[in-house]
Amino acid sequence: MAGEPARYRPPAVARALEAVERLAEGGPMRLSGLAREMGVGKSSLLGVLAALEEAGWVRREGNLYRLGEGLLRVARRAYGPWEVGAVARPFLERLAERWGVTSVLGVPRADGVRIEACVPGGRGMQVSVRPGAVLPLLAPATGKALLAALPPERARALVGDGPLPRFTDRTITEAARFWAEVEGARKQGYAVDDGEYLEGVRAVAAAVTTGGEPAALVWVVGFAADLPRDMWDRVGGDLRDAADLIGKMLQPRPA
Repeated sequence: MAGEPARYRPPAVARALEAVERLAEGGPMRLSGLAREMGVGKSSLLGVLAALEEAGWVRREGNLYRLGEGLLRVARRAYGPWEVGAVARPFLERLAERWGVTSVLGVPRADGVRIEACVPGGRGMQVSVRPGAVLPLLAPATGKALLAALPPERARALVGDGPLPRFTDRTITEAARFWAEVEGARKQGYAVDDGEYLEGVRAVAAAVTTGGEPAALVWVVGFAADLPRDMWDRVGGDLRDAADLIGKMLQPRPA
């Protein structure tokens, strides 16, 4: 329209917006590939990505750039509390891609842990997980992670004095050993299941807490060959970090 001032978009801002859009559409990318798609020089794009990384909108892992959790935090501040599945989805995708096994989110209920979302890892055969299914409350990996997130007296009251459930020949049913596993999970921030729930299947789990209460559980599950013991610490640390960030994003906003 005549007389209307032309809109000016600073080049750096325009490049930042386009970079975020392309990473959202295409997933993780190298600097060279992103620069080529955007039609800009790598040197000029590098500064833009550095600013986005500092703000948490972009995260760099090795030679790859991907969207960061900062975008989710900004959206949450703008739109209020989110459903846990929506918050956790990007973390599940990253876990599945990084470790090549199925990543899962579940919510504890009185009758067990209801699976809300899952993302297959995409490398060969995967353990089948169905959203909507309910795992037993004391299914080994998730059960130990859940109990570890509770105060010890509440955890023991939840389990009671009856016999511990047995799912396979490897299930830990001796009380002293079971509670030692829970205490270990409390200290390290994650729990493991070495064929205790399903023969030949391993899982690593961490609890998502809000306000000091376990609100959800996030875990990865795969065949034993895909989750060797020497990976447990790295996978567990990754799960612990993801659970911590998900919990922070679910915290109620201050008035």
